[in-house]
Amino acid sequence: MTDPRFAPIGLAAAADAVEGAEERDGAHTDAGEATRDSDGTPVGAADAEADRARAAGEDVEPRP
Repeated sequence: MTDPRFAPIGLAAAADAVEGAEERDGAHTDAGEATRDSDGTPVGAADAEADRARAAGEDVEPRP
């Protein structure tokens, strides 16, 4: 922290900085086991290829 104006932000306690944080406790999402996103094409290289084709305006069928 080279600028002393920003020191209070870095020193703020997380519980004091965000109101209602206790309502979100345990709301973490683990996507490590995800196999699909919302377009129906499996994630990974095939999904990236389908996303690029869709962005280019091509009609893409979801892969199982």
